[in-house]
Amino acid sequence: MDRTVRVTGTGRLSVSPDTIRLRIAAEGTFPEYAEAVKRSAEDTGAVREALAAAGLDPKDLKTVSYGVNTVYESVQTEKGEW
Repeated sequence: MDRTVRVTGTGRLSVSPDTIRLRIAAEGTFPEYAEAVKRSAEDTGAVREALAAAGLDPKDLKTVSYGVNTVYESVQTEKGEW
């Protein structure tokens, strides 16, 4: 016969928050992919500099989402075709 010891209780923990979450969005449209990536890196650098100036460690900055999308231009011919 197996014996089981079961302990049940409740506890409470209270700590000061040590994390903040900022949502910063940067958008732009550029004719070339390389230019879009370059500008993204420059914008990220500016955010890191601002964090450092505010007394925060810029190494703590984490990217949650990053995307590059294509913008297409639709042109209709004289015959009404796209």
